[in-house]
Parts: sequence; C-alpha cells; structure tokens
Amino acid sequence: MADICSLSTYDAKNPHGAGTSPNEKLFLWGLLSQCKFSKVLEIGVSRGHMTLWFAFAQSAHDGRVVSVDNWSMAHGGASASEAPAQKRLKDNKLDKFVTFCKSDSAAFLERQKVGAYDFVWIDGDHSYDKALLDIELALALKPKMIGVHDVNQQYSGPRNACRYVEEMYGREGAWVMGLRGIWLLNV
Repeated sequence: MADICSLSTYDAKNPHGAGTSPNEKLFLWGLLSQCKFSKVLEIGVSRGHMTLWFAFAQSAHDGRVVSVDNWSMAHGGASASEAPAQKRLKDNKLDKFVTFCKSDSAAFLERQKVGAYDFVWIDGDHSYDKALLDIELALALKPKMIGVHDVNQQYSGPRNACRYVEEMYGREGAWVMGLRGIWLLNV
C-alpha cells in the first residue's frame, strides 16, 4: 500500500500531464482524509494524477472514488483513455478503490441519485458553460462538499462559473489559492 512519501516520489518521477500542483494534492488528500467521505466523485480524470491522491485518501477508511471522463478532449484534443490512470493506481496498489466511467460529465451527473456522493470534484471541461453545468448538476445531488479546480489560472470558465454560483445561489465558497486554485463549497 502507498504512503505519502512513496506517492510524492512516484508523482515526481511520473509528472507527464500533471494538472494539480503537489501542494494542491496534499491539501485535497488532507481534506478527504479528515472528512472521511465514503464516496467521492471525480469529474475529469485525464492521466489520473488527482485520482491517485483521492484513492490514497479513501484507502485509509475503505472509501470509494468514481472517476468520470470521456477522454476525448484530454491533452488539447488528443484521444486518450483511462489506461494511464489505471496504471498509476495499479503501480501504487490503490486500484481497488476507484471505478472509472467513460462518459460525458453532464450525462453522468444527470443519471446519479441525490446523496450518492459526499464530495464532488470538478476538473473537466474548462469552458464557462460546461463548468457551470457540472457545478449545478453536482449541487442537485446534494453532496456534503463540491470542489472546483483551476479557478485562478488562465481558465476563466471555472472561476466565473464559481462566482456565478455564489451570486445566484447566495452561497459563498472558499477560494483556496495555489498554483491553479481550488474553490470549495459546503452544500
């Protein structure tokens, strides 16, 4: 089983396509470890860098992660698959904690039941319309918390979608500034 030092070393040796900074990974791992969510939903997997850390956090209390991506637009439009993410998990003996689903995020979210997830992580399509749709569909599931990535980078879509949700729903989220930034909302 992985430990925090081996996971950090593994990430450092396998950085290709990493979209989450080391500090953000540690922050989210700590958050999930403290909250002990039973089921985490990850929207946007790509090569599974954050998936690995979610699985690590969930492994401590036998929680689960459902990771959703269509892999059609990963890495600037290059076709991809869940294989790199699966390998990353298998290399660290964390694969049993994650279920992958190849799907459009909105279609997936619309099929889920209210209360099915404790934490929803949104790091998929970075356009305003898609980020907002993912957030609104996630809100309808009534998780305990929603997190959105890339809110203070060149991607204005996720940042503006989070601001819209705060204004329209009268709900203030926490803006965790880091390399790319995270927005957290207690639901």
